[in-house]
Amino acid sequence: MAKYDEINQASKKLIDMLVDSTLRKHDVKLEADKIDQDTKEELRELVQELQKSVQALTEKQKD
Repeated sequence: MAKYDEINQASKKLIDMLVDSTLRKHDVKLEADKIDQDTKEELRELVQELQKSVQALTEKQKD
């Protein structure tokens, strides 16, 4: 189970890095009080989709 946890942590770090680099590439500065609710929800959905994709990839590699 430890190997799975390591992969899961690495996946989360990768997602964070990808989102961060994408936002920097487009010169987006996240200021919570200046982001409207629709944008926040879109960002949440994007992160969730990325997490699911990474999770599916790690599951596929485990098999």
